[in-house]
Amino acid sequence: MSGVKVDPDLLRGFAGIAEGSGAAVGSCGLSEAFARVAACLPGSETAFYASAAADAVREPIRALASCYATASAATRTAAGVYEATDDELAADLSKIEVGPE
Repeated sequence: MSGVKVDPDLLRGFAGIAEGSGAAVGSCGLSEAFARVAACLPGSETAFYASAAADAVREPIRALASCYATASAATRTAAGVYEATDDELAADLSKIEVGPE
């Protein structure tokens, strides 16, 4: 045995934090904010750079939010696997018959 102790509830808690972080990143509105700045100053150099920034951050924000979602799902799955393994082991151990004492 490796000596590692796993708390499935703690893993699920972390998964919830990762899920919330992904949602926050995905809905941060940074790209939209740059686009609004560009719309306010049409034809200006600021509008050009703000529009370029809106395009530049859109995909990285989506990708980061997706990474958080993937980490959350994987962590929830791991919690379930650890819990199922513990339950199966407990069930198997309960089948062991102990001889007369």
